Amino acid sequence: FASLIEAPEGGILLHCSAGRDRTGMITAMLLHIVGVSIPAIVEDYQWSVQAVNEYHAQFQPAQEPILGTCQLQEWSQKVGQHLAEFLQQVDSRQFLRSRGLSDHPLRQRLLGDPHEATL
Repeated sequence: FASLIEAPEGGILLHCSAGRDRTGMITAMLLHIVGVSIPAIVEDYQWSVQAVNEYHAQFQPAQEPILGTCQLQEWSQKVGQHLAEFLQQVDSRQFLRSRGLSDHPLRQRLLGDPHEATL
């Protein structure tokens, strides 16, 4: 989070090989901090999991098994529930404050909005 706040002006690239685990959680917290609803965050996460699965099925061998439609749907719903529970339990802004960071510069960086909106 500090790296995102302190990065030079311009675009920021946050990535990993699949975007589900650490990067997915960081992205979910960032979206939560800027006021995106939990259902929208979960839906976005589920779409990205599906897209990565389809990409590996078509173009590049995956590090893990490719899931069929039913398996992917079951796994996606289960993980989506866990993500929603995580976001309901974690206070993303407090997480930043406990590490000496403010959400205001992060929100300004991501939204370009100097006014702090409430979640």
